[in-house]
Amino acid sequence: MKRRRWSLGGRLLLFSSVLLAIPWLGYRYIEEMKEFLLKGQEEAQSLAVRAVATVLHDRPEWFDLSGSMDNNWLEQNALYAYPIKSSIQIDGYATDWGKVPERRKRFGPESTVYTRTGGLAASVSFNLVLGERGEFIYGLVNVTDSQRVYRHPRYRSLDRSDHVRLSLFGADGEIRRIVMVTEGPGTVSAYEVEPNWRYPTTGRALPVRGEWQERTGSYDLEFRFPTAWLGYPKRLGLSVVDVDDPDERPIEAVVATVPKAWSEDLNRLIVRSPELERIIQGLGRSDARICVVDRYGRVRAVLGGQDFAGDLCADTDRISHDLLQDALAGRQNVLHRRDVHSGDDLIVAAHPIYAGDQVMGTVLLEKNSARILDLQRDTLSQVALATFAVLMLVVTGLLLFGTWLAFRIRRLRREAGAAIDTNGRIVKGSLQIDQAAGDDLGDLSRGISGLLGRLQRYTGFLETVPRTLRHEILNPVNTISMTLQKLTQQTGGEDSAALVKSAQQATRQLELIVNSLTEAAHIEDALKQEPPEVFDLAVLVREYVTNSAQLSPGSNLVYNGPPAGVHARGSDVRIAQLLDKVKDNALDFAPNGSRIHFILNQNRDWVNLSVRNEGPRVPEHVLQALFVGMASHRPNTEGRPHLGIGLFIANRIAVHHGGRLRVTNRRDVSGVDVTLRVPLTTAA
Repeated sequence: MKRRRWSLGGRLLLFSSVLLAIPWLGYRYIEEMKEFLLKGQEEAQSLAVRAVATVLHDRPEWFDLSGSMDNNWLEQNALYAYPIKSSIQIDGYATDWGKVPERRKRFGPESTVYTRTGGLAASVSFNLVLGERGEFIYGLVNVTDSQRVYRHPRYRSLDRSDHVRLSLFGADGEIRRIVMVTEGPGTVSAYEVEPNWRYPTTGRALPVRGEWQERTGSYDLEFRFPTAWLGYPKRLGLSVVDVDDPDERPIEAVVATVPKAWSEDLNRLIVRSPELERIIQGLGRSDARICVVDRYGRVRAVLGGQDFAGDLCADTDRISHDLLQDALAGRQNVLHRRDVHSGDDLIVAAHPIYAGDQVMGTVLLEKNSARILDLQRDTLSQVALATFAVLMLVVTGLLLFGTWLAFRIRRLRREAGAAIDTNGRIVKGSLQIDQAAGDDLGDLSRGISGLLGRLQRYTGFLETVPRTLRHEILNPVNTISMTLQKLTQQTGGEDSAALVKSAQQATRQLELIVNSLTEAAHIEDALKQEPPEVFDLAVLVREYVTNSAQLSPGSNLVYNGPPAGVHARGSDVRIAQLLDKVKDNALDFAPNGSRIHFILNQNRDWVNLSVRNEGPRVPEHVLQALFVGMASHRPNTEGRPHLGIGLFIANRIAVHHGGRLRVTNRRDVSGVDVTLRVPLTTAA
């Protein structure tokens, strides 16, 4: 089965895809940072709301609460005057009230305080919403009444037509009764009346602005009166009187903001506390809202949040929320919720306000996370853009680099493949591609070139073996053949002895050839089997030169170097064998009577042994093939076979000892310098 190959470009692309984890890690980091910032905001809001609540502790006068719990029903059903942001035009229409009319309260049969028929429910009902702006209290009443009866000028009594009654707890501590009546759609007249609601106390109308607009089956009344008319505590009651018979004009029903059981009381009027708002006005922020709520869940002060998207305390008179209930129960809580309108996270913190041991209200602090989310979105966008740019740059760079690298590899592969023909012959000893490059491919190209050079020399050696052996072996074979032929023609005497001697000499030549080939073939195995030892190279060379000079009286061998103390690691026998090969070459090429110098020197880490002789120089093209074997360049063999194996064996010994053997032409005189370089070691 063929294995699937991964190209270099594919691997680079796979590696580049790992970089896609960077945006994910950046996103996770931003999400964690968002949660950290939100938790920090929760802690900050908790501390801020606690600080505001501390300022408001033990200030019951700011909340205008009833001290007696007997009036709990009245407190629960107090009338709330919503703050109105825009100016109001008294025209009987609710278009300029904004969203406040959505908070109106309905008063129906359950709020009936009088019916002329007794047990029958009244057919009239009304919706009421109150507002506060500046120095005025505004009211908008929508009355469901199928039969409208307007005031007739000839009737002095004010209860002979449909009208609206307003009861106030005045600034003088007395209850003021006001009737708003009209002779038809348009401007209404307001009169202060006696307790029986029939006749005005004076003939002058009050400065109450009102407008009556008739609709199908109903009518609307919009009015306002000065806030200064209200005393302390602020109390107000409103009732609608229905008259259906235009002739007799009896009162059919009266529906009020309090039921009959509480008809002698007035509703509490709840307005935003200016004292509370002055206290917290320095804490307002555009992205946060501070809301103060009394113990009945009524909003008493709101500040801040001009750019706020939350609606917990916006335009409401009562809040019903688990967070508020926990705070009114005396527990502090922080709620993290999501606003369904804007999608921003809202953080609401609450803390109770105490009057002694009783909870009289709570402080709510709302703040959205718009800034945090904006920061998160901006940061995420920047991270995404930067990551995308870096990713594209890295991927593009990797692809270009991979393409360029793959092109160089393919080009190097083609040249390396062309260096060997289909028959396995090396036709090119070196590569030209990336020879000067300083990267790994340059090293690879130079390594392949060196390998091809060594293989070419080795194959050249193999090709020269048959020719060399044929030449060297045919000479003694021919000699033996001729000798044997002459022996067959002659019967004895001195000539026969000479022929036998010639045959013996040819036999010895064959023996030397076989021994040389055997020695070259088994040199590697012999070197591996010998354990290395530390020996003194200076002593070895000095004694070798001395002994060689004695064995060859005609030679002129000279040693230059230290007498001892130069240690190397290996086999002293093999080093002596190396010296034999080098010395034999020097003797063969050196002129008679010339000196052959053995020079030994050392440096910090290496030992250099040079064998110098005078004589002919070696051609440069021959220097590259001296250590191949089967390459002899002697001008005269003197009847002895020379296969060129000596330097081959000497080079293998040098490499085995971790060194190298080099042959160079001398520069001072005509001659050759053979240098052995081996590592220096310490004495055992």
